[in-house]
Amino acid sequence: MARPNNREARVSAALDAALKIMNRDGIQALVSLLSVEKVVREAGLSDTARRDWEGVRGAGILQSLATERLNDWSGSGAGAIAEALFAGYPDPDDERSLRERFLDLLMANHELSLELETTIPVWMVHIAAASASPLRGAAMTGDSSARDLAELRRTFYAEMAALYGMVLDTFLADMGWRPIEGWDTPSLVAILTTLHDGSVLRRLVDPEAFGPDARNVALAQLALLESLTEPIEPELADPSDLRAWVHEAAPLIVMGRPDGDIAFDEVIDALAAQIKPTTDVAEVRAAFASAYPEPAMLWDSSVRWLLSSLGSTLQLRGIKADSAILRVAVHRLREAALTHPVLVSSALDTRDQVSSSYLDELEGVLGDLLGDMGAADPRQLAGHITRFSLQGQHATVVALLETAALPPPTQGW
Repeated sequence: MARPNNREARVSAALDAALKIMNRDGIQALVSLLSVEKVVREAGLSDTARRDWEGVRGAGILQSLATERLNDWSGSGAGAIAEALFAGYPDPDDERSLRERFLDLLMANHELSLELETTIPVWMVHIAAASASPLRGAAMTGDSSARDLAELRRTFYAEMAALYGMVLDTFLADMGWRPIEGWDTPSLVAILTTLHDGSVLRRLVDPEAFGPDARNVALAQLALLESLTEPIEPELADPSDLRAWVHEAAPLIVMGRPDGDIAFDEVIDALAAQIKPTTDVAEVRAAFASAYPEPAMLWDSSVRWLLSSLGSTLQLRGIKADSAILRVAVHRLREAALTHPVLVSSALDTRDQVSSSYLDELEGVLGDLLGDMGAADPRQLAGHITRFSLQGQHATVVALLETAALPPPTQGW
């Protein structure tokens, strides 16, 4: 194989070799401080490559490796995990329960981490970064490279929380759960991934620690999630909150009906059945009329709740997963058409009666994503995707995406 003839290519080849050494040799790779000579030899590079890293030893190689590989979505393996997560969840043809689908995602995530070439190198970087932790007090190292590594990993964790958080938000919305007080989606992601990381390391050392596969680990993660969430049920604290309660409770009533099929006036009766005996039905009717003077506003608000996790999903940028995110969006819209056809049809038919409707907002964000992906007329394409998806015309949506020649996700549209 021809040797790289420019510095950028040589450094890239050397970093690939460093990853290979760390993955193969484990702690011995750090004992020898990943000598430049060993890395260059492993990469099959010429003496010129030694001059590229003149004076650099293990700490510098580790720093470059963390920056150029382990903190990159594709190089770190996070991109592969994200693709796997995105592929598994938003499939409306999957007839398993939401709980079983999520368990399978957690198991697949665990098994993939066991196989990734970057798993062991990431832990080595963590060990180096942890030496600079202020929690170690007087034992904290003064090495600036360790502090830099720690900052890189903190930044990466924040980005990962946003990425994995969109899958978690989707699951929580579908289950009708929300974090309990003191917790939010990023903190839930942090504790779930901590359990994940620790269990992966334990199984690599002790393969039978949790049984023959990852199911018990996934069950533990789900049990933890269940203990840190609660059902989304609007509460009426006092009569002065009546309008706010109606504003939140009415869409949940619509979403809770099969197909989202409920007459506008019937929502008032359903609300009245949930109020405290001390609250007069006439007050509920007045609050409802104030919150939703027109049916179109209720259908719009209900669709917003139904697709509550989708807006933040589409705004994720810079993670090299735009195609996967678009696939999630398409399948979430498709699923809404299958589960709540009456509601989405009403929202589509009356959207022009709502100023700054949710569907308008959704198309705007979707258009931005499509523009980033190189679509010729992203806003028009966003409108077509939204409408046809919510009308259940998935084949038409796929044809539009293929005609637009957008980069497809690994699993296809």
